[in-house]
Amino acid sequence: MIVEHSIEVGRIGQLPRILYIGNEVSKMLAVVCINKRVETLKRLETYSYQVAYYVLQDEGLAIEATITALLELSMVDDFYMKPLPVQLDITKKTTIKNSIAVRQKNFRIIE
Repeated sequence: MIVEHSIEVGRIGQLPRILYIGNEVSKMLAVVCINKRVETLKRLETYSYQVAYYVLQDEGLAIEATITALLELSMVDDFYMKPLPVQLDITKKTTIKNSIAVRQKNFRIIE
């Protein structure tokens, strides 16, 4: 048995109807969710690098700290629903934490 569902999307005054069969909307929402996550992380990448570089004063270590911070943030589901100032604050704290961890790891290797 095929069940047809419909939802309304868009802005007020522009509500096109999307018809789908079965699980198509959940797939569409998953793609939208992934795209939103990628856009959010791209928008925060430069800021995270600036924070990491300020803490570490080393380009290579700052890149490593930025990557680990953004990977950590990518796994927090509710991060993407927060307003930008909150995202920036969380990004800053996460980047500082990862910068310290990268510095400690690098410090042990040198000794």
